[in-house]
Amino acid sequence: MHSLYKQCDALLMPTLLESFSIVYLEAMHHGLPVFTSDMWFAQAVCGDAAKYFDPFDAKDILRALQEVMPHPSVKRDLTEAGARRLASFPTWEENFATYQKYIDELLVP
Repeated sequence: MHSLYKQCDALLMPTLLESFSIVYLEAMHHGLPVFTSDMWFAQAVCGDAAKYFDPFDAKDILRALQEVMPHPSVKRDLTEAGARRLASFPTWEENFATYQKYIDELLVP
């Protein structure tokens, strides 16, 4: 996957329904700007680290891309926001420790 992300200029994800999609975080990890649907689930994961658009409106998708991609400083600001957002989530090790704690509490008589 790493080599595929390195060949991309951005993540364009015009989705209508997701659970907690790791794709957003992978794109942020690889320093890509994220363009996605203006939906609650995308906002919950991406916060200010994505450019949102109406997934039913091709002109709005184009608008979002044009507001970022030709402008290096805007693109950099978006990818830096992505790095900050990514850092706000727990690591796999922290997630494991949390689950392990809950399991231990359930197993202790």
